[in-house]
Amino acid sequence: MKAVKLNLSVEQHDVLGTIQDEIIALMRNGQHVSCPMCGRLCKIYPRKLNKEMARFIIRLVRRYEVTRDWVHVREIVKTNTFASSNGTMLIQWGMLLHKAKDPRDTKHKTSGLWKPTQRGIDFVYNRVRVPSHLKLYHDVKTGESTTTVNIIEALGESFHYTELMAQETLVAV
Repeated sequence: MKAVKLNLSVEQHDVLGTIQDEIIALMRNGQHVSCPMCGRLCKIYPRKLNKEMARFIIRLVRRYEVTRDWVHVREIVKTNTFASSNGTMLIQWGMLLHKAKDPRDTKHKTSGLWKPTQRGIDFVYNRVRVPSHLKLYHDVKTGESTTTVNIIEALGESFHYTELMAQETLVAV
């Protein structure tokens, strides 16, 4: 079922924007807020940069270094897995770019095509640290932790960074 876009006036957009700003401000102050439209709980979720995300960006960067082109998620992870949806969250950290879907394609939700940013490449090669957690509201970044991690810390103790970087990571696993 396709969503219908409401035809709102400028004033209505302004009112909705003001309400959303007020809700976000209340949530940032730790208050529980119910949506005035549907009654559901509005919440800012902390999202940790985890080992699945770290492995995803390593595979993406390694594949991108070979192709120098957009990489389909199926080339680096099995489709419909936690790792693929979890890895794509790195767009919130500024490590990924997502190619827009062809509007004529009514079969797929997204293009599935990704590229690492320079920040993503630098993270993979352990040249930068990034926030360990972000605060997200409806998948939009509303804040970040002051604690940072590098790629080795994000991978955790169950992965050996040097071995992982030396492996052939160009095929879906």
